[in-house]
Amino acid sequence: MINSRVHIRFVKSFWLILLFVMTVRNSKSQAAPATFINPTGTYQLRINTHMEGEDAFGYYGDMRVKLIDRNKVVIDWNLNIGAPSYDNGVINDTLAYQNNKAVYKSEEDSTCRIDFIFYKNKVVVTEKTADYNSGCGFGHGVVGNGTYRKISGRVPEIDLPH
Repeated sequence: MINSRVHIRFVKSFWLILLFVMTVRNSKSQAAPATFINPTGTYQLRINTHMEGEDAFGYYGDMRVKLIDRNKVVIDWNLNIGAPSYDNGVINDTLAYQNNKAVYKSEEDSTCRIDFIFYKNKVVVTEKTADYNSGCGFGHGVVGNGTYRKISGRVPEIDLPH
């Protein structure tokens, strides 16, 4: 009886420690890099994309980013879920930029928050909203989560938001 209690305590303790370690490790992997990163450039997302005739299928997006000053960026972002609906999401906005991170909050959806964490060759996008079917003012089923690969470091042409 005592051995089984000790064993149960040990197993519970083991799982709690493992959960803690995994949580800390995961939070560190999504933390912004310590050194300043100029996010200027063009980024691209392609998930299971393919063509069937003239129709593009899959999840794809393009993002153009321009550093205005050390604390401000303009993001021009278009995300599409492809055929047959071609629903999309678009953001063209000036955002604060601190610790290699920009945060977008939608005027249309008070529950919407999109974090852009910039690294040397990519940006990790995390969207949080109450309704992922139409959150952040995006089309049906369009969710911005993903890792966008940096394909160019050149200063893109971006129309500044009004």
